[in-house]
Amino acid sequence: FETLAVFLFAWRKSRHATVVLGVLFHLGIAMLMKDLIYFSLQMLTAYVFFVDPKVLHRVQSYFRRLGESV
Repeated sequence: FETLAVFLFAWRKSRHATVVLGVLFHLGIAMLMKDLIYFSLQMLTAYVFFVDPKVLHRVQSYFRRLGESV
């Protein structure tokens, strides 16, 4: 994954799928390799830079509506 990620992030059509795969990849590292949990958390936060701002705003508004309904 790490070798292909550079090319997959560069290609706009595969960017969202690459973010999902990267999140799953680093969650797996965090769960299986306890000593690397902080590295995985840093990598997970870095994926925000590869997500389209419109998608982030939609996710943010979804969670706001979810919080208001509770």
